[in-house]
Amino acid sequence: GTGCIAIALSVKCPNAKVTALDISPEALALAKQNALQNQVAERIEFLEGDGFAALPASTKFNLLVSNPPYIASAEIETLDPEVKDFDPRTALDGGTDGLDFYRRLAQEAGSFLKPGGKIMIEFGDGQADAIKHIFEAEKWIVEAVKEDYSQRARILVARF
Repeated sequence: GTGCIAIALSVKCPNAKVTALDISPEALALAKQNALQNQVAERIEFLEGDGFAALPASTKFNLLVSNPPYIASAEIETLDPEVKDFDPRTALDGGTDGLDFYRRLAQEAGSFLKPGGKIMIEFGDGQADAIKHIFEAEKWIVEAVKEDYSQRARILVARF
């Protein structure tokens, strides 16, 4: 909700056109402020909407990057207070098993990619195999599961 992914991509890829989507108007307002502070606001289009609903159906991207909610609903109350008491529940709650948004992305994202385009998605600890299966069941080719700096599997890279 802070725009960190869109901002980082804009900073590191100055020729890229970046579109940032969020369901929360408050999160988008904060992301816009952060983009201004990082001097990339003019290169990021901010859209409010639920998933791909904010985009025209003809929209195509080279790369989709997502950090969707991935915490199982019942686990939210067990999180550290600095997370559960301050992050909006919609930013955390991934449904009963934490995988609702991955199912949705696997079903919907392919139609928004250009030929050769890819998706990169962050996920929680222990979710790699389930998410890989979800994407493969929707005919995605999973190219890699990448580790974070603590050597935990955290990012899925796939193409349609």
